[in-house]
Amino acid sequence: MPPNGLYERDFFEWVTMQAELLRTGKLSDLDLDHLTEEMEAIGRSQLHEVRRHLTKILRHLLRWKYLPELRTPAAAKALAAQRDELAAVLDSSPSLRAMVSETLPRAYQVGRDWVAQESGLQRLPHRCEWTDGEILDAEFLP
Repeated sequence: MPPNGLYERDFFEWVTMQAELLRTGKLSDLDLDHLTEEMEAIGRSQLHEVRRHLTKILRHLLRWKYLPELRTPAAAKALAAQRDELAAVLDSSPSLRAMVSETLPRAYQVGRDWVAQESGLQRLPHRCEWTDGEILDAEFLP
């Protein structure tokens, strides 16, 4: 069993120790309660990353469509960068692709509210008008 309280005192040391215990097959010495919590936290973190990039993509798409004066090469580049970042996350964890549809309504709401607040626009649609495929498509611009 790991030293009592190591998880709370020195997280990095605790992680190092857990990895070594796994590597050497000393499974009975693992801190299973905390290890389980951390594994679940990693999953939540990845889902949060998908939602964060999706929100940013939607903000760029809304600006592109409803604020044409902001259509610049820099804006297109920023949108492409967010799509690339999201694609990298989805490539490393393909099961997260299914979560795009699930997180889309909330991501859209946050992105919509952000654009409305920064621009003063009140005519933005309340529901996302683009498909998952369009949102992720590197060539798509509304």
